[in-house]
Amino acid sequence: MTTIPASPASASTSAILARLSARRDEEAWGQLIALHGRDLFSAAYRVTGNVQLAEDATQEALLAVRSYAHTFLPRGDDHELAARAWLMRIACTCAINLVRGETRRHRRERTAAQGATTVSSPSDRLASIDLAARVRTELEHLPDRHRLPLAMHYFGGLDHAHVASALNISPGNARVRLHRALQALRERLSHAGIACSAAAIGDALTVPAVPPPAPGSTERWRELLASPRSPSLESPVNRSGVSMLKFAIAACLIFAGATATSFMVGAEPAAAVAPTPKPLASEPAAAPLPSQTTNIGVFSDKVEDVSSMEAWKKSFITDGMTDEQKGLAIWKSAVMFRHQEPPPVEYLGGDNDEVHDAIKTFNVYGYGMCCCVSSNIESLARYVGLEARGYGIHGHSVPEVKWNGAWHLLDASLICYFPKADGSIASVDELVAGIGAWYGEHPEFLADPDKLLPFGRGGNWKKSGPEILSRGTNYNDNGWLPAATHGWYSTMQEYCGKGGGSDGKYFTFDYGYSQGYQVNIQLRPGERLTRNWSNRGLHVNQDLGGGPGCMTEKTGQGQLVYAPAYGDLTNNRVGNGTLAYDVPLASGAFRGSALAADNLACTADDKAAPAVHVKDAAKPAVLEIRLPSSYVYLGGAVSFDAKRGKDGTITLAYSDNNGLDWKEIAKPTDGATSIDLKSHIYRRYDYRLRFTMTGSGTGLDSLAFTHDIQHSQRALPALAAGSNTIRFSTGPQESTLTIEAATNPANAGKQLVVSDFHPVLENIADGRLLLSGGQGSITFPVTTPGDITRLRFGCNFRARDARDGWDLQVSFDSGKTFVTADRAEGPTGYGNGKYITFSKVPPRTREALVRYSGQQFNTTMIQRLRIDADYLAPNAGFRPVKVTYTWKEQGQPKQDVHIAKSADETYTITCAEKPEMGAIVLELADR
Repeated sequence: MTTIPASPASASTSAILARLSARRDEEAWGQLIALHGRDLFSAAYRVTGNVQLAEDATQEALLAVRSYAHTFLPRGDDHELAARAWLMRIACTCAINLVRGETRRHRRERTAAQGATTVSSPSDRLASIDLAARVRTELEHLPDRHRLPLAMHYFGGLDHAHVASALNISPGNARVRLHRALQALRERLSHAGIACSAAAIGDALTVPAVPPPAPGSTERWRELLASPRSPSLESPVNRSGVSMLKFAIAACLIFAGATATSFMVGAEPAAAVAPTPKPLASEPAAAPLPSQTTNIGVFSDKVEDVSSMEAWKKSFITDGMTDEQKGLAIWKSAVMFRHQEPPPVEYLGGDNDEVHDAIKTFNVYGYGMCCCVSSNIESLARYVGLEARGYGIHGHSVPEVKWNGAWHLLDASLICYFPKADGSIASVDELVAGIGAWYGEHPEFLADPDKLLPFGRGGNWKKSGPEILSRGTNYNDNGWLPAATHGWYSTMQEYCGKGGGSDGKYFTFDYGYSQGYQVNIQLRPGERLTRNWSNRGLHVNQDLGGGPGCMTEKTGQGQLVYAPAYGDLTNNRVGNGTLAYDVPLASGAFRGSALAADNLACTADDKAAPAVHVKDAAKPAVLEIRLPSSYVYLGGAVSFDAKRGKDGTITLAYSDNNGLDWKEIAKPTDGATSIDLKSHIYRRYDYRLRFTMTGSGTGLDSLAFTHDIQHSQRALPALAAGSNTIRFSTGPQESTLTIEAATNPANAGKQLVVSDFHPVLENIADGRLLLSGGQGSITFPVTTPGDITRLRFGCNFRARDARDGWDLQVSFDSGKTFVTADRAEGPTGYGNGKYITFSKVPPRTREALVRYSGQQFNTTMIQRLRIDADYLAPNAGFRPVKVTYTWKEQGQPKQDVHIAKSADETYTITCAEKPEMGAIVLELADR
């Protein structure tokens, strides 16, 4: 055996842990034991008071370090101190769990058997450490505002002033917070039958003298690197204390600035050196290191946040606004983030299967037609509590919003509305009446509309046209509206009274909408999202030919001439980006975010090849990965290097309906393979791939995904000349499972249809979701990878009778009982939209049923529906994120790279000249 050298002065513990996290590095392992083996044993002995138990606990601790080395994230200024604290806490936790287990099983036997060979028996030691163990257990259940100051004060050895400095509060507030935290902890301990005081906490952590470890210990510890065993469910680390181990690792990361010995259970403070507080990270590190970070947002002070309905509301609707001000803010936001062009078509139902979701339009596309933006304004108005409706007029679609008891036209499509003499905004009826009266006096223009354009020039539209249009603020002198595609002449024709109604006249109509889409950028190690202020000519309807003019038209020119006046800093409107994921197979870092990683070993586990491979050849291995995107997929590919053992097989399958059905798409042979996924993922936002592998030696040496995506440039966090404040944030660590499908079965093949999500239908007519009797229902099963936090769902529906409608219901007991969350009720005329949020979800729920239960006396149907199940993303938490901006100033390339080290922070980017935006790239930062 090789003798371990004396502790090398040049070895950095944090660097050693980094090497061990990447591979089983024998040299690094030897350095770790030389530096800290004796310290780990000493910490374990201080807890157990027994040489043999301390040896066992040290072995468990080293196995835990080997398995969890990748979770260490150095914090504070002194990484060496942070790493030592991390190791000591793991040793103490393993020792505490081992003592508790030994005491339960062998209380009397071990006391008699060990006799004089122990300084004290485990049961005796338990009396003094049980309180410490229980304190740590109860700390897990306290909220952060209580847990952090207590842990810093009692475990980290920080006084009130240092706690205050670390938490960025006053010393007085620190004392109050500690007092309240201690009360909360005492209450929890009291409920457990334990009377506790601050003095008792200190007394429980006494330190016996530490003997040397048994001969040969260091060699045995060195051999653990190659041991196939990791802390298992049967080990003391994981049996009752795995959660304590996670807390211990987290605590060490949080208090990286405290003296390492202050983390030892029962450690005596150094007499000569007082602990020096270090700056703490504002976001506690999770343990193990999170496998993904979700709800990542980067926002510029130059661009409003429209990433969700709630974010949009915060950006545009302020306290104290009148309903009129709210209506105008809704109109302005639609003008800013949606441009008039032939609309994107996703085949998800409604008018010509166009996109009628306001937040999706703002973020993914940025363009659409008049019916689309009419639906956007209807949904936004109803979201803030205002009534809204649509109108079909002559060759145009417009919305109205109601306030002060009257209806008001707000046309964001052609960027206009029309104040009356009293300052209030005219309705469609008032415009039709006013223009109709003018035509009565000038019938020659009604008979020959071509005369209108020259008539209105030179301001004549204002002097000699209908009075109702004379205060239109968005006409120029020649009567053109801001985009210069329409003008006074077209307004005169649109509101002439004609329309598509049954009598050939204009009519009220509901431009049905979907609601629920929101931006949720989720990143895993190896994943990168690139969004560009440019495009490569790709768009969602390439299969239909052509594309919107705003793909090439420059902002401030042509039909986008108006956009800079509304804050547009983009190059044009359509953006093409990429979402790439290079799966870290060899290290095993993919496991925490994979939906399934069954019967798989990776190189970090056993040093075997390929990078990930079948563990037990007697049964299949499965790797299932989900690929969600906030932006619509235009195409993509999966590339991998397959290795098959003797008689081994690999099968690749695909699912685009949340794993309900799987379609085999390949049986790859050995070697590098790339599979084009466009035919499977085109117009999708989410899909899954599953590798099923059999045979010893079968696996993958590499696995990578690349995707083309479409996004709107307008909603990206652009920069302007001068100082730009950039806000980085991560929201709740949640993901979302979505059910949205075409209600028209004819769209099968172009898009998912309702039947793809396995609903149960009762008295629902084939084809459209129309009740075939007096009552009926459609029920969707929902199963999520993590605990459901809320259900957001609803529909665009028709219920013509006051007794018609749909009850929006949920069940969490497999359909035994249903709760009616709300009702989409009639009468609606042509239709209405109803979308709700249901948050009363039982804890630890991952399965639900969502039911639309309908009643019909006249006509009851669903035209669009969407269900979003938000859930806690497994193994998710904050990790540092790398944010890279690129742009040009006077043709010179510029770049800003920022590492966001906390979950919410701001920084500044300064542009000396007006920037030409390039790209924004998001990825998890290297440790």
